[in-house]
Amino acid sequence: MYLIMVRKDQWHDVIHYAAKALEKLINKCYFTHDDLNLEWEPVYDLYYGAAYGKLEDVDSGRIRTACFRLKRFYKPSESPNIWKKVQVLLAPRYSAKEFCEMALLFLNIRMSTEDHKKYGAALWFETMWKMYEVVEMGRKWGDDLPNLFAT
Repeated sequence: MYLIMVRKDQWHDVIHYAAKALEKLINKCYFTHDDLNLEWEPVYDLYYGAAYGKLEDVDSGRIRTACFRLKRFYKPSESPNIWKKVQVLLAPRYSAKEFCEMALLFLNIRMSTEDHKKYGAALWFETMWKMYEVVEMGRKWGDDLPNLFAT
């Protein structure tokens, strides 16, 4: 299903069906990145293209939950690469909403304390908190951001 969803030039209805199937499968499984490793970049590119790019036929709302749930299958060691890609969205030409949404969807927060020290919150927490304070406690960023800090 993953490969069907992220395939280049895939028909948009097939992407939506694959995302829905993945969403249901992942919801009922207990696998993690230890059991199955997936690449995050194809999913990132697909979602960003659907939400902010040129994939007009792909409805980002219909693939969002699948994209969010897939992050459990990304290696913790990939978090610095995800953070680098998300940080680019802090540039003035992008909106804080883009940055926040992509960070929430792709930064994995369920990891061991040791992994967080190497690959997780140690990388992004300080920057995210400063940005959160600057934009009046995140009202412009949506209601999901406090959940990121709480976990």
